[in-house]
This record gives sequence, structure tokens and C-alpha cells, in this order.
Amino acid sequence: MFRKRENIPFGGVQVILIGDAFQLAPIANFEEWDLLQPYYNSPYFFHSKVIEQNKPIYIELKKIYRQNQQEKINEQNKEIKYLLDKTKDLNEQIERLKSEISVLTAEKANAEKTIQQYQKSVQESKATISKLEAIIISNGQEIERLRNLKWYHKLFRK
Repeated sequence: MFRKRENIPFGGVQVILIGDAFQLAPIANFEEWDLLQPYYNSPYFFHSKVIEQNKPIYIELKKIYRQNQQEKINEQNKEIKYLLDKTKDLNEQIERLKSEISVLTAEKANAEKTIQQYQKSVQESKATISKLEAIIISNGQEIERLRNLKWYHKLFRK
């Protein structure tokens, strides 16, 4: 009966996890995750409240017991080191790309602002040109009207 104590983590039972627990599949399927998402950071067990509140003790075993062939072990260790180095390189590339994206995003924003200012300037220029055209047409009409007056012919057309 003592194993069913709901008020303490894991019902009071000591839990030992062996292996890479981070490789386990999610504990919630898509439908369940829709309901649980507001309460948890992810559908994986390591984001459960009981794990977050009771941090496990991690122990990494360094010595390999199941492999008898030292050459194979060394080869695997080299491959692991290579993969870790590649991962480091990729992470550095990701950070550089993030930085470049940030710069390009800022440049894009500046370019868009400049385009908007240019478009506004073009619109203002078009409005000014339209006003000047109206004034020119009006002045032309006034000149024509004055030319048709009788006194104009007497003064300027001798």
C-alpha cells in the first residue's frame, strides 16, 4: 500500500533510469499535447512537473565493459569526437548565420523605410507637378483671354 502515496513523487518508489532517457519518444500524442501544451514546455518526460521539481542525479559511466576489442572502442571514440567537433562547427555556423540574418533583417527594414520615403517623395512631386500643370493651363487660358480683348490688339498689335 505504501507505493500508492499520490502526494509524493513516483508514489514513494525509488526510480533508476538507465540509458539515454532523452532519446525516449514523447509521452503525449498530438491530441493529448493540444490539451497539455499550456501547462508543459514539451511533450517529453523530462519536462514533466515531477522531473522539473525533483531534478535527477545524472551519472555518466566512462568505462566500457561490453566491448572487448580496444581497436573498435578507439575507432568509435574517434567517430564520437569527430561528430562532436562537427556539431560544434555546425553550432558556430548557426550562430554566424543568425548574426547575418539579424544584419540582413535590419538592412531590409532600412531599405523598406527608404523605399517608403522615396514613394512618399514621388507622390509629393506628382502632386506638385499636377498643381504646376494646373497653374500653367490657367495662365495659358488667361493669356488667351487677354489676347482676345480689344484693348490688347490696340496696345500690342500695331
